[in-house]
Amino acid sequence: LTFSTESMKKVKIGAAILLALLLSTGTGYSQTMNKGGIVSLHEWNLTLHPGVSMEQFLDYWTNTLLPEVDKLFPEMKSLVLKGIAGDSKGKFAGLYYYDSLEIMRSYWNEDGSPTEESAPKMEAFGPLFEGIGKFGEFKWEVSDWEIIHQQ
Repeated sequence: LTFSTESMKKVKIGAAILLALLLSTGTGYSQTMNKGGIVSLHEWNLTLHPGVSMEQFLDYWTNTLLPEVDKLFPEMKSLVLKGIAGDSKGKFAGLYYYDSLEIMRSYWNEDGSPTEESAPKMEAFGPLFEGIGKFGEFKWEVSDWEIIHQQ
């Protein structure tokens, strides 16, 4: 069994993030991650417009977008991450946790598109997400992980 360098990088990132989540309790809620839970890592690729700072973008994301995400998707927990070492140093990501694949699939199809149930929520969220355009070009890579063991 062999893994590409890119795959190993994502495994390391995922492991570090899971460890950070398990150890953190100061995020405003204490989240227990359970076997069968799903962790969705969204690695950001953001090109800011001239004169826009990362702090401005993060302020919009954390104080405008995430509160609405929490209202629209109450069974999903979200965190914003900043890489502090290695290839991820200085990069940012969103981390989303669901208690089960069933809960995740109630919001998202396997291809990442919204389900029939969550499509109206995404439409309501659309204008806020489109607001990101005033900060720059925003793309992300998604990798989803199921927790298969915990101590």
